Amino acid sequence: GATASKAQDGAVHISLSNVDLENSNEVTVDLSGLGMKSIAGRILTCKAITDKNTFEQPDVVKPADFKGAKLKNGKLAVKMPPMSIVALELRLILYEGLPVRMCNGVRTGRFVFLK
Repeated sequence: GATASKAQDGAVHISLSNVDLENSNEVTVDLSGLGMKSIAGRILTCKAITDKNTFEQPDVVKPADFKGAKLKNGKLAVKMPPMSIVALELRLILYEGLPVRMCNGVRTGRFVFLK
């Protein structure tokens, strides 16, 4: 499954899930025409489908930094391990409130970077 939303501060949040118990899954999202500043991600996964947190072992299943998202040629590729949920935050470069367009691979104009 997948969801996407845009926050008031301009950040785009994408959440993806891989419910396959054995196989990784790669998702590609076409972001052509959007100027990317950064991608940050968190992942929630486990070693076995029966894993759970208990009072004795509260950190068996816990969020961790996710480095499996890559941006190349305007496409976001996300490789998710089995049994995982990935949450990404994308920060965009804006030009006068609109996504920056590329001209022969070069960004033009004055940029405003969102924090």
